Amino acid sequence: LSLKGFLREVHITEIGYFNIPSFFAAIERVLDPSLSSKAIAIAPPQSDRAKIWAVSSEARKSGIVKGIPVAVAKRMDRNLIILPPQPDIYNRANRKLFEHFKQSFPLFEMEREGKFYFDYEGMKTLYGDIQDFSNRFQDQVSFDLRLDSSIGLAANKLVSKTAAKFISAEKEILFI
Repeated sequence: LSLKGFLREVHITEIGYFNIPSFFAAIERVLDPSLSSKAIAIAPPQSDRAKIWAVSSEARKSGIVKGIPVAVAKRMDRNLIILPPQPDIYNRANRKLFEHFKQSFPLFEMEREGKFYFDYEGMKTLYGDIQDFSNRFQDQVSFDLRLDSSIGLAANKLVSKTAAKFISAEKEILFI
């Protein structure tokens, strides 16, 4: 019996972490598909001293991170697109995501927007293999919200979160 098979047999891998990377930027891309693959940042439009709320992975490659001033970010990447925050839309999308979790998992908790922990313990007899169930769940979210996600499955929260953040958001699942 391999280690992976052993972990499945003893039900150690029952904690999952669901991750939509750059949640705000992902929602902006759903609203405007022309932003796909462009470096974008979300920040209040009032001044160059305003702080960045969120960045896309393309902007992160230029060294731009959440919390730096808009003026600094503009100097780091001249092609950076700065978008004003739309908290009502982000909250509405997160509420829809929350409803998906509420319907699918008896035990879950939201870490923050677009990021959730879930417990699969005791659900195998009802829903089958955790990887299959996680794939179906991702498909539902992708279909309803048009957002790509990653899921890390492990024995605890820390490892499942690390696994989910390690892989890309191309609807992948990392089983540890």
